[in-house]
Amino acid sequence: MKSFGEQLRIYRRQCEDPQRGGLLTQERFGELMGVVLGDAGYSGAAVSDWERDKSKIHADDRAVLVALLTVLRQNGGISSIEDGDDLLAAGNYRRLDAGEARAVFAGAREIQPTSTQQAVAPETAERSRTQRILLEKVNSFWVEGVLKKSIGDASILTLDKTDVITAVDHPWDGSLGQALIGGSSPASSDILTLFDDADRALLILGSPGSGKTMTLITLANHLLEKAKLDPHAPVPLILDLSGWAKERRDLGGWIVEELTAKYQIPRRYGRRWLAGDELILLLDGFDVLPPNARRPCVQAINGFREKYGLMGLAICSRSQEYLDCGLKLRLNRAVKIEALQQEQIDAYLASDDYHALRQVVHKDPAVRQLAKSPLILNVLAAVNGNEAVQGSSDPLVPAAKLTSPGDYEPIFEAYTRRMFRRRPAYAPYEPEQTIKYLHWLALRLEEHSQSIFLIEGIQPSWLPSRRWRWVYLLLSGLILGLAGGLIMWLLWRLLRHTLPQLPAAVSTQLATWFNLAREPVELLAILLGNAALGLLVGVVLGLYFEQRRQKPVEASKVNRQRWLQVWTAGLATGLVTTLFVSLFTTWLLSLAWGVAEGFMYMAAARFIFGWSYESDVRTVEALGWSWQRSLTGIGVGLILTLIAETLESLLYGYNGAARTLVTLVAAGFILGGLSGSAITTKSRPNQGVWLSLRNAGVAAVVLALPLALLTSILRDPIYALNIGVLSALIAASLFGGSVFVKHFLLRGLLRLQHNLPWRYTRFLDHAAQFVFLRKVGGGYIFMHRLLQQYFAGLGQDPPEHIMQKIHPRMKPSSRK
Repeated sequence: MKSFGEQLRIYRRQCEDPQRGGLLTQERFGELMGVVLGDAGYSGAAVSDWERDKSKIHADDRAVLVALLTVLRQNGGISSIEDGDDLLAAGNYRRLDAGEARAVFAGAREIQPTSTQQAVAPETAERSRTQRILLEKVNSFWVEGVLKKSIGDASILTLDKTDVITAVDHPWDGSLGQALIGGSSPASSDILTLFDDADRALLILGSPGSGKTMTLITLANHLLEKAKLDPHAPVPLILDLSGWAKERRDLGGWIVEELTAKYQIPRRYGRRWLAGDELILLLDGFDVLPPNARRPCVQAINGFREKYGLMGLAICSRSQEYLDCGLKLRLNRAVKIEALQQEQIDAYLASDDYHALRQVVHKDPAVRQLAKSPLILNVLAAVNGNEAVQGSSDPLVPAAKLTSPGDYEPIFEAYTRRMFRRRPAYAPYEPEQTIKYLHWLALRLEEHSQSIFLIEGIQPSWLPSRRWRWVYLLLSGLILGLAGGLIMWLLWRLLRHTLPQLPAAVSTQLATWFNLAREPVELLAILLGNAALGLLVGVVLGLYFEQRRQKPVEASKVNRQRWLQVWTAGLATGLVTTLFVSLFTTWLLSLAWGVAEGFMYMAAARFIFGWSYESDVRTVEALGWSWQRSLTGIGVGLILTLIAETLESLLYGYNGAARTLVTLVAAGFILGGLSGSAITTKSRPNQGVWLSLRNAGVAAVVLALPLALLTSILRDPIYALNIGVLSALIAASLFGGSVFVKHFLLRGLLRLQHNLPWRYTRFLDHAAQFVFLRKVGGGYIFMHRLLQQYFAGLGQDPPEHIMQKIHPRMKPSSRK
């Protein structure tokens, strides 16, 4: 039988907020109890304590219990006296008497579900389905993909922890003055007990390699087991804070974006889960943040806690990096993971396979000190299992080179050699190639303060120099211009079809000069002119990107700067077009063509190009429908119709407004309504880019087919064919086609510099086979950040002393 708190949580989550809509939160539940009682009510923290059975309403406080049942009844949580009696019985309270039953249920024995309840039920079922998908992904990515593969057949080390009471800004510990490392007290080793005792607000500190991340994943594993048994329990979500530094937005918005990018969960679900306290956030990688981003990150987390204080939160960081930021997180408890004791090391190496390693650990103080780190102990065991350490021509633990506790380079050199010695029968990449590509990847991750690598996350900022970044932007602009030229040529054909008397002064003049037919000259002129405009857009955006690379924009000014960038691109292209066309025709036609070009490149700068070198490639990973945005699209269609018909009337007096209105409004309705909402149950490498390509095709069909059918009825088949091709090209460009092109353009430039192979997924899987990388869903992480730092510190050419010892016959190769 479920406890009182568990049943209360289930019933509350079936309620809908009567004023704000959506799930009735703990905070609002306490407020509504105050409305029934006629007083200030209860805090969300008090309701949270009831639901977790940490505190209990006194049996004599019948008014409070009646108020609680009344709120549940009024907002759809319970529908019968039996439901109320069952809840009371779970808390060992007496059942409702006749007067209390009348107060709660207005004398009715059975109350039918209200329309509100009926509307909420499908949403609740859908939320359970989407949360099951998230549960499966967290389990697959982190528990199965990282934790279990890291420990293999070994048992999880039980790590000692101590309380560090001054590491967090707890309201009740403000008067304590103990130092972070000096004033500690023993804490329970069980991470779930620690998390619950901290009221689900915990900071985990430790030295490099001490096991912080594995402790966090172990906590996630325990929480996943609870969530699988209880469909109303919050879902644990592991995120890497290193990604927050890019835009430094509010933490809630960042979490929603990360759910979409890392777990393919549409934004509307993420926002709903945050509002309903339906997640437990497990944040790793605080120490990976650039030093100048750590204080703002602490402020963002503290601000998030003020807004979502009832949501479970655990954060990992290296102790020193957290201390150096100078601000404290507002959490309830902090623990520090301690180094392994000799007894724990001996127990881990108890197998006969590690006899030689045990001897070295006992005899060599440097190795013994290093073995106190769970990571290094695990690496030493992987390197030295079943092999003699001393007396070999190639000692795998070169103890003489270990000069300090932080000197990990010899260990990782030995690890690299050992992993390559386990080469399968077929390995698509030579060891020197593997090291070269891993060096480049590790260096980029270190430069961008990242731990998780997504192939679709490669950005122009990963290019090695300013010159190559400009090459990328100019080529992107050129491709955009050619696509824009094709769009404008199709639009021109539609105009000529509707208005045969429309002059073609530019193409006629050029055809006369070069003695060629007008139609091909017309196409060539529009393509070349738009190619030049695309290059102009590339230059404009490049100047903005370079400015932001040197001086980041304040968060409060970001939106204004975005629109300044968009308007600059539109005005520049519109003005150049108007001036050029005015050399051949009237000023009104020149202005009309310039406005059309300007708005097209404004849309490109807004929806296709990014905000900086770090955000230029933005995948379109899902398609759905938004009725609200479709109404906005209708409004845009009406405005475009007004502009087009006004110009047409001024120039030729032609009256085809009805057909233009229907066509443009239909196009605006469809383009505006398309939005992201689908959920994928599986994640694979580079999924975002391939989904973008698929969505480009879907959007092209969804827009082109109805418009072509509609215009074939209103006009003629030739006109409908042109409309179909034009709308398909526009939709594909806006909904993922441009992303696909830019991603592989960027990959091609990096391949030219021999920084990565063309079949990059195959290489990353190859590196994961050697346990240099771990696969996390559709992304990859290094086996440990210390290994990432080791590879980043290597030069472009693999050290010869590593390569020569991998295999007796192996020599360094110059293969690319």
